[in-house]
Amino acid sequence: MSVKGAILISPFSFVNHKMAKNIELMEAKRNPGILSFVFIIFIGCIIIFDAYIALAGDSIQTEAIVDSAEKFFISLKKGDYKTAWELLSEESTETIINDIHKISKKMGEEIKKEDITKDFNSNGEMFNSYWDNYLENFDPDMALEQSTWKLGSVKEDKAEILLLYEKSQNPARLKMFKQDGAWKVGLVETFWKRKYW
Repeated sequence: MSVKGAILISPFSFVNHKMAKNIELMEAKRNPGILSFVFIIFIGCIIIFDAYIALAGDSIQTEAIVDSAEKFFISLKKGDYKTAWELLSEESTETIINDIHKISKKMGEEIKKEDITKDFNSNGEMFNSYWDNYLENFDPDMALEQSTWKLGSVKEDKAEILLLYEKSQNPARLKMFKQDGAWKVGLVETFWKRKYW
């Protein structure tokens, strides 16, 4: 019988191979527990880290929203109309300028919107007169000292601050808008439909 090209396998090598396989299976049974434990810890760390980053981000955003609103009312109280104006939403500034234009038309002294905008952006006479008159009908301390503040809904580009005036049962929902990377006060969006607290 030709043995050319035949593979000779020793019975001992077969036994050794089988034992090695059994050892591998035993190790595999032991290690998955350790590997699973390490994997669970790893995933847990990622989840905790992500949650921490999310909470930190929420905290920073919450602070920015409240700070912007508070700064607006403080600026009004101090007579720093320029800062207050810069903290208003786009819709608020546009509506105020449009209102002044409409009033000027009714009074028969129509002033161009461009001139009103220029006056307001340069801290002019009309601008200061407008805010002086506004403060005759609104006391910033009603928001700053006599109201309880509570953050309402917060979305990516808009939020609400609930201002509960001490003499009111229902809170005013101060609308805030994120524009050009900063939180702005929606004065018109909040109060133009309700001129009272």
